[in-house]
Amino acid sequence: MWNQPSHPAADCQRHDGLGSVDLMCFSAQMYVENDGRPVALVLGALVRPGGVPSPSLKRRALCAADLWHRGEIRAILVSGGGAVGETEAEVALRLCRAAGVPETVLFAEVRARNTFENLQLSLPLLDQLGRGPMILVTDRYHAARALMTARHFGLQARVSCPARPLSAGIVRAWLREAAALPVYWWRLRRR
Repeated sequence: MWNQPSHPAADCQRHDGLGSVDLMCFSAQMYVENDGRPVALVLGALVRPGGVPSPSLKRRALCAADLWHRGEIRAILVSGGGAVGETEAEVALRLCRAAGVPETVLFAEVRARNTFENLQLSLPLLDQLGRGPMILVTDRYHAARALMTARHFGLQARVSCPARPLSAGIVRAWLREAAALPVYWWRLRRR
């Protein structure tokens, strides 16, 4: 069962021009003390049938859990929707919980379908958590696009990327991102 936020500014449903945006608050309290440490925003990745996380989603969630265990962040916000079954955000939360992150610092946005929406639809929760410096958790090949999108929304962000050995899949991902980055930059400029 998901708890409703208790912070007076909390708003778990809002309209953003993309339809109703569901913001799921997994902690008993929406408010996490802003002690100067950043919030980690975990960007979603593929969930396979049966709620099985892709290697990318697993790496990202565990990287965020590691940041929390090292005391580098005060909360984890995961973002990502899904067509069927568990959303990317729900699966990432499950991984964070299994890695020992307490429920009180876990939050989720469950509607985003892409990097732009990850950031756009997470803004209400980031505001409620006390917007400030944040850490985007994503794969290295995706970091430039994620950081460009965060800056588009005026967010102060840096990136934390989980380690990944070089493989044919990672080379394909780098090539895809290299081709997509100029197009994405152009689209952001036009918004």
